[in-house]
Amino acid sequence: MTQAERDHRLSAAGGFTLLELVLVMAILTVLATVAMRSLEGVDQQTRFDATRRGLQEVDDAIALTGREADGSLSVSGFIADVGRLPLAVGADPATQLAELWGNPRNLAPLAVRAAPSDPQVLLATGWRGNYLRLGVGKSSLQDGWGHAMDLLKIDGATAVADGDPVAVLRSRGADGTVDAGTPANYDADITVTLGGAGAPAAQGGKATLSGRVFLLDTATGQLRDPDPANGDVTIRYFAPDPATGLVAEQTVTVSAPFTAVSYSFNATIGPRVVRAYQGSGGSLRSVPVRVMLAPGGQMKDLILR
Repeated sequence: MTQAERDHRLSAAGGFTLLELVLVMAILTVLATVAMRSLEGVDQQTRFDATRRGLQEVDDAIALTGREADGSLSVSGFIADVGRLPLAVGADPATQLAELWGNPRNLAPLAVRAAPSDPQVLLATGWRGNYLRLGVGKSSLQDGWGHAMDLLKIDGATAVADGDPVAVLRSRGADGTVDAGTPANYDADITVTLGGAGAPAAQGGKATLSGRVFLLDTATGQLRDPDPANGDVTIRYFAPDPATGLVAEQTVTVSAPFTAVSYSFNATIGPRVVRAYQGSGGSLRSVPVRVMLAPGGQMKDLILR
């Protein structure tokens, strides 16, 4: 056996040649690079999903529309209990939504309360919190990339100041900068308009409550327009007082003479009460009517008896 043959056998038995080792290292390097790029995409998608989920959790904490077990409409959240969007607290965007996890303005705690002008009207109002849980060890609101989110006015561009309603919430994406031109991939801003603002009239959790007022004719059992001889008709809308968390009211009065009576209130979403009165001391009244207002509004007729 020649020396070359002996060297070949030793190489085959003892391991790789230098050239083979170089090739293996090159292949491993390529595979590692591909794996790292793949994992980077997974990481960015995870952060993106966490950001979208966080934005939705904030929106749900402010206004959540759903259905009860019996199929009836349900509206819950900060606006339903307090009657407004959260107001920015301080100047730090990371903590300006503190009304969702604390009670910095000392709103009355949630309770069933009688309306000051009408003890027969009962309404649950006040701060129910915590509406939003930030997670273990967290004390501020951040997106999936660890950036503080932008809290904006309804125009979606102007930053809120202390005491302004927070209408829009924005993450600046992976790069942490506001979009300019066409952003790439995960650098795009992610924005949500808060308060169930599906239509212009419903921005900021607002709704319209309207309807007509009728009189029940006890002789015939039929409904007809109120008799102006009985005096003015007053309609009251009862909702949370945004400043205190207690019960507030709006009033519409239709003065006699009239041929028909209708009403309309600029309301907010959530459980509310409306009632009509006519005559001295409200000798004719409708029952207190509870309405569940969703974004956009609702029509509800009232019957004086």
